Amino acid sequence: EERDGKLLSKVYGPVDFWTVQRLKAELAKVQSALDAAVSYNQSQKLEAQKFALEEELGGALDTPLSVPLEIEIAGEAARVSIGGVEQSLRAGQWSEFYNLTFELNPLVKVRAMARAKVLSFEPTFQLYLDTLQIDPAHPPFWQPISHPAKFSSQLKRAGGPFETVGWACMNLPYKDGIVDPITFLEDIEFTYQWRRELTLDQIERDDWRLFFTCFSTPDRVQHMTYHYYDPQHPMYNAQEAAKTLRFFGEQIPLSDAIPAIYRAMDRLVGEIRAKLEPGDVLLICADHGFQSFRKQVHLNNWLVEHGYLTLKPGLSLGSGEFVPVFADLSATKAFAIGLGTIYLNIKGRDDGGIVDPAQAPALLAELSAKLLASRDADGASICLSAQPSSAIHHGPYLDREADLLVGFAPNYRVSWLTTTGGLALERKADGSVAPAPSVVDNDKNWSGDHVSVDPSQVQGLFFSNVRLTAPPAGFDLRHIAPTVLKLLGVDVPKEYDLAPLQ
Repeated sequence: EERDGKLLSKVYGPVDFWTVQRLKAELAKVQSALDAAVSYNQSQKLEAQKFALEEELGGALDTPLSVPLEIEIAGEAARVSIGGVEQSLRAGQWSEFYNLTFELNPLVKVRAMARAKVLSFEPTFQLYLDTLQIDPAHPPFWQPISHPAKFSSQLKRAGGPFETVGWACMNLPYKDGIVDPITFLEDIEFTYQWRRELTLDQIERDDWRLFFTCFSTPDRVQHMTYHYYDPQHPMYNAQEAAKTLRFFGEQIPLSDAIPAIYRAMDRLVGEIRAKLEPGDVLLICADHGFQSFRKQVHLNNWLVEHGYLTLKPGLSLGSGEFVPVFADLSATKAFAIGLGTIYLNIKGRDDGGIVDPAQAPALLAELSAKLLASRDADGASICLSAQPSSAIHHGPYLDREADLLVGFAPNYRVSWLTTTGGLALERKADGSVAPAPSVVDNDKNWSGDHVSVDPSQVQGLFFSNVRLTAPPAGFDLRHIAPTVLKLLGVDVPKEYDLAPLQ
């Protein structure tokens, strides 16, 4: 709300755990005294103290520490002050990092960083504040973000501030419609650039034998922009795909975002190669490839359709979110939860299990055959593989894993609901609630993927600046670790799955 020409709000940080711990300790003392109280007046006084402390503790738990956010609109710019630091921003402009301090007590402070972008002035003023980042120069002593702990501050001094959350790019705000695709791609380039600068700066040092760097930006761009790149995607809109932005020095349409991020990565490879010395080995490996995510498959709905999962009576639209809520386990042979994984309801292993362990192999073979035979409405295959996990993995904890691993055909992926063990429901014309079709369009901006897709369809890239002999089965990510150890003159552990590349 505007007050005296200003918009006032707060930026919330961590819970004041220091105060929480102090209040809990005081509460424990009062409770101990209350248990030992011998007079009515004494117990009444202690009860009042206990009530006051509980009220204060509840407030400390419910209300994180905060710093003030003040915005004053002045013509075509907004003066945005966070924690007392002011920057002037125009529509569409990102701020520099704000440095924020949340004080737990005079001796303990939490230091964070965040960037902001003015999204619009009209019809309403909108400011996007990105995730709070731990300041790499001042990580909390109880939460180091590098090893050794001082390394993060060395990186910041050498290359400037950088994001420190695990998933730095704005996939989720874009998927959930909080920001637009151009804002998302601006953040992609920002993230790429600071990683590039850190990499090029650190590679100049001469105190390393093994140098590793990771760029996740091609993954994020493909997850979030495939519906601009793939004209067959249900979310494809030619007019939207033709919208342009400045991306890595080029004016590109959104439809070119995926090729553009690969061009940027290719230029970086050239920069790194130029810094290598004779004899240096450069290995570039992607952990996976990508496919368009056009259709999502509700595996629990598929199991219902084929008679392997029995539903409880009286389902409502709010009851399809988790397996125990909608499944009659006393009559269910299999259910799905996770990224394309199916569990058998095994007797003696699972609560309410009905499948005899001796019959499990035959049931898995039956499920596999039916999945491979499943077709979409247009006759396209949904599934390319369905393998028992025991055929792929081994070890003492195999019994904790899913029983069947499903590998979907290109353009198909496990549904959003299935990942959390859900069932898709819909209301019929007569008002009743019933399972929805098992194959439906993907209607999310998250439009490209690799999880649950058959591995043969999402192979990653592998490059080497030295000639390597290709093994009979081809190159595999599991070759990388033993190859690196061999190059460093370190013994390869016997338990590694594959041998070093030659």
